[in-house]
Amino acid sequence: MNRRGEKFVPLDVTALVTPREYEERYGRINGNGKVTDPVSHCSGRVFDISTDNLPPGELEALQFILSDIGYYGYLGFVEEHGPRTLHIGPSPSSREFFGTVFDDALKAGS
Repeated sequence: MNRRGEKFVPLDVTALVTPREYEERYGRINGNGKVTDPVSHCSGRVFDISTDNLPPGELEALQFILSDIGYYGYLGFVEEHGPRTLHIGPSPSSREFFGTVFDDALKAGS
């Protein structure tokens, strides 16, 4: 994309995998002060990104792509803490595929 007046901003990953002990002890607090799913990041299958710094065009493109991939059943995402943070993970039917891609990347890197 080459939108006038907008500069590319890389995605800010705010959460990856968290040890189960940490999540069980501290959990995650949502905007209502309630603990969210305490082990979601322990699966190694989900991550969070912040959209705070994205220019409007880049945010629109990201939302389009995520919706499109979600429509085809490959992943799902929810907004956490309002629209500023996206919690993204593969659909149950896609987990094996993404796991294979991850394993292949690990083998290629060693």
